[in-house]
Amino acid sequence: MRCRGHENISATHENTVEFSLDSEITGRATCVVGVDARFVTSAAPVAGPIRVTIEADGRSAQVRAGANSRWRPGRNMVLRRGPDRLPNTLGTEADLGSARLPRDLITALSRPETSIEVTVQRDRPEAATLVLYRATGPEDRLAAEVAAAGTVFTRDAPASELVAGTDRIRSAAARPIDHDHLRAALAANGRALVVATSGGFTEEIGAVADQRDVRVEVLGLPAEQTVSAVSPRRVPVLSVDAGRTRGLVRVLRTATRHALVLRCSHRDFPRVRELLLRERETGIASFAMDVPWQAERPWRGPVPALPERPPGGTADVLLRVEPAEETSEVPEIPAVAFVRALLDDGVSPKTLSRALADTTDYSRREAYEFVHELVDRSPER
Repeated sequence: MRCRGHENISATHENTVEFSLDSEITGRATCVVGVDARFVTSAAPVAGPIRVTIEADGRSAQVRAGANSRWRPGRNMVLRRGPDRLPNTLGTEADLGSARLPRDLITALSRPETSIEVTVQRDRPEAATLVLYRATGPEDRLAAEVAAAGTVFTRDAPASELVAGTDRIRSAAARPIDHDHLRAALAANGRALVVATSGGFTEEIGAVADQRDVRVEVLGLPAEQTVSAVSPRRVPVLSVDAGRTRGLVRVLRTATRHALVLRCSHRDFPRVRELLLRERETGIASFAMDVPWQAERPWRGPVPALPERPPGGTADVLLRVEPAEETSEVPEIPAVAFVRALLDDGVSPKTLSRALADTTDYSRREAYEFVHELVDRSPER
């Protein structure tokens, strides 16, 4: 990519480096280090570790980052020290912001006549990374992830066909999922890509659960499924609205062998965290923000290790909490306590009556009478 200098380039931003498509900027653009950016060779999405080299007037500097395969040519090119994969973000977790670029280089960039060359190259991986990709069709992003992966695995025949359509040379080396090969690929700090068109990734996560420091990225799934995709556990799952404290406490106390997927506001996260510390201290949790640029790298760990606050922004949080002990059986839950908890959580009596009639020996009339008796006895209704 080629761009030029500008008199308002100051490069004093601590967290970002930006190459702007605009020809003019103001002094407020403290992260911009080049304007009028144009690609001189064909550009495409890129994934994995990258090294961005900036050259001007015989001076140069490099920025290392993790590429965001959501980025597309035709947008500003931003490198961020943070994790947010916004549409204009070429790379995240960069090793420096514009303020740390050499000052003699910035002096050159602040001259409008300066021609700036920017080169993006693949860099060596520094940590084992497992990328779980739910594919829905041919995509530039899938092609970028296939090109960046050290090893590519496919989980089903449609996934194999999609991979074959991205890069015929790389796809020839793609193989059906093999957990021994997957572990070996990650053991050497490699980047492994698993592509599937259906189902979850429980088996793949379980296969590498004992390998430390493996980073997991989940692409192509909404946040509600992302938080479960990083779990190796097969346990019954309940979705719960965390907005009402009493209803949530009752579910936490009765559904003790279920995994619960909770949605809460960014503001309510500390309150929900305190409830989990009190009721599920020995459990395992994972959470993701409900926006595409933050949901792809979910957090997972013991409940006591949950951060006090989620990452920046105001998006809702999807949080999964599961029991610490493994179970292969769907447990029986006290019907009265469970139905009351669901009523308190806002589930309608009509929905509960139908569910009971469809999944138990209750007749429709018996289910209706059972639920409405609890409604009539509830002090809140």
